[in-house]
Amino acid sequence: FPEISKSNFRPIPISIPGDFVLKRFDDLVSPLYARITENMRESQALTRLRETMLPRLMIGELEV
Repeated sequence: FPEISKSNFRPIPISIPGDFVLKRFDDLVSPLYARITENMRESQALTRLRETMLPRLMIGELEV
């Protein structure tokens, strides 16, 4: 493949959103990002709990 340089991208037109659009996007995406982050934390906590409890369940130290 030939090199892709900045000059290859300069002729491509782009749209830059205004402040209102950026603010609206942030208002919509921020809660989603926060939920994703919380879900990841919860998943990690549940994984640690499973890794702690499963061996104890298998050898009979814990009962369900």
